[in-house]
Amino acid sequence: MIVKVKIQHYLASDGEIINANVIYLKKNKNLIIGSFLGYEGHGNFSDSLFIIKNNKITLTINIFELPKSIHKIIEKLDKFRTKFESKKELGNLSTLGKKLKNSDDTQQFDTHWEYGTEEFDLDILKKLSKKWSLSIKW
Repeated sequence: MIVKVKIQHYLASDGEIINANVIYLKKNKNLIIGSFLGYEGHGNFSDSLFIIKNNKITLTINIFELPKSIHKIIEKLDKFRTKFESKKELGNLSTLGKKLKNSDDTQQFDTHWEYGTEEFDLDILKKLSKKWSLSIKW
């Protein structure tokens, strides 16, 4: 039996600026591999690759600090994530990113909207927000 691994995605935005854009997949029950970009405040954005192995989080901007066996997965995830980000303006949504606002999987709030795939685990955001200095926390 072949099990297809599905990329999980969460994106929060005010309509132009990305508050958080997180992509991950569960390689197995003890290994999660991902990529993110988000707003830290004062016009600053950060991005990173991450792995969560046995509930221990590793963040890095250098793919070579992560096991070579997952480099192809990380490259695929990073490429997928950046489709939703403007190539011209760091931290802004791309045209594809803006389209998520009208998705059935998007919640609208007064100041922003949040999109998430059905199986996205919000505990991943909580774990990341302990290490990642975003302006929003979960």
